[in-house]
Amino acid sequence: IDKNTARIRNGVQKTVVPGDEFIEMNPRTVVLGGPGAGKTTFLKYLALAYSEKTIFEKTKLKTSFLPAYIHLPSLPTESIDLLHALTFRVQQRTDENAEYFYRRLLETGNIVILLDSLDEVPSDSKKATINAISDFCKLYPRARVVVSCRTADYQQVFDGFAEIEVARLSQNAVRTIIKGWFNKEPQKAEKLLTTLETDPTIASLTEAPLLLSLLCIQYRNDLVLPNRKTELYRR
Repeated sequence: IDKNTARIRNGVQKTVVPGDEFIEMNPRTVVLGGPGAGKTTFLKYLALAYSEKTIFEKTKLKTSFLPAYIHLPSLPTESIDLLHALTFRVQQRTDENAEYFYRRLLETGNIVILLDSLDEVPSDSKKATINAISDFCKLYPRARVVVSCRTADYQQVFDGFAEIEVARLSQNAVRTIIKGWFNKEPQKAEKLLTTLETDPTIASLTEAPLLLSLLCIQYRNDLVLPNRKTELYRR
């Protein structure tokens, strides 16, 4: 990302910072973004970075934690218990002491909980999910927590959480991703990049990683590019 991609909201220019640096500085964070902006990918990247030393050392993360990733829409709607969601699979593979192990990590703050896709939680259980997260954070104040949610679906529901929004892709990022997609067909990559440089309507479809990926798939298949999001999704 670069400063030119920062958006202005309510007349205020947003500051652009690396996501991992922001996570390191803020123990409680809500990651916002539009559909396909890369929120889930970012949370899974954090989980991988905290798990793999070689990846961790390449990031701006400084403190190591045990990561725990939870896909919020997959939780049972009748009773939302985040501690159970953390422990039940480990209990199945080990023994009943897994819960005590996680409780200790939560109490000492040696864990980061990655709660993904709050916006995809069914509407009839969203309030209960939000309350469960809030209660969990109060019960374990030292635990680090990251929640992802679509920008349009987030109404400042969590107290004490810093907010960060995934920036749109910079031109350099778009170029890097396209060359990655067509690494065995460099001429095709250059043709697509030329098309984006000369057609701002199609270039607008590269604002998010998901849209750009769909565009690359379409170009790989028939070289004819749609100039509207709805047509791109339809194809």
